[in-house]
Amino acid sequence: STRPAKYRLPRLTVIARTLFSEHADHNFGHETSQNTHRLSPSLNASFRILEHQDLYLRLMWKSIFRMPTFNELYYYHIGTIQLKPERSNQYNIGLTWKSRSSNGWQTTITADGYYNRVSDKLVAIPFNMFVWRMMNLAKVKNMGIDVTTHLRHQFSSLHALELTGNYSLQKARNYSNPSSPYYKNQIAYTPQHTWSATVGWENPWANLSLSTDGMSCRWTINEHTAGTRLAGFGEMNVNLWRSFRLKTTAITLRGSIQNLFDKQYEIVAHYPMPGRSWRVTAEIAF
Repeated sequence: STRPAKYRLPRLTVIARTLFSEHADHNFGHETSQNTHRLSPSLNASFRILEHQDLYLRLMWKSIFRMPTFNELYYYHIGTIQLKPERSNQYNIGLTWKSRSSNGWQTTITADGYYNRVSDKLVAIPFNMFVWRMMNLAKVKNMGIDVTTHLRHQFSSLHALELTGNYSLQKARNYSNPSSPYYKNQIAYTPQHTWSATVGWENPWANLSLSTDGMSCRWTINEHTAGTRLAGFGEMNVNLWRSFRLKTTAITLRGSIQNLFDKQYEIVAHYPMPGRSWRVTAEIAF
């Protein structure tokens, strides 16, 4: 259950909330038990910096936890009944700016910095594409920056250009054992850099979009031993679609090329992703 409280001034809004959770799990006769109850408070604040501009400063603090799911506890080869609940304290500071341009441009930009302290972090380590294993990391510190942009220009009632972009810098490091040679290593399968960008053109004939996304290198295990580094990658996709109506029926035809430049990369070690591929779809709504 939640009990929010809100305080509002002309340029300031503060919301406090407390979540009470209770979980009961008898583990089907096993000696370990996941019975637990907890209060999870959070505090959010938004301040409008300039009176006549949509520029906001945002602050957030949250103390939260996550119970292991049924599959994470019991699923064959994956589950581990000794898993502990993940507990974290999350801090975030961010800015949001929205333009009020009269020349056809609409712009939204957000930038956030965050710091999370996590105890008994739940992570999944894949041994191959089909066998994964859940485990707890005693102490993880996660800090980073997220930036998003969205620009749209309406040239006319029939033509518009839209650009979106996202970038994340994330350092999720293992602080479990200061005496370990792997202390402060980036946790497995977590890239430090991820990004995506899309350019779209809306028109009366066939809408077109180009998108790219990718990430930096990752490590397949927490120890970062030789041969466990996965190279970073980036790929590009092309989409072409047209929507029209036949009486009361709405039809959308879409064609796409995935991995346009046939980039070879791996998401999970030793299992390469598909190269260039084509897809044609039709959607009909009555």
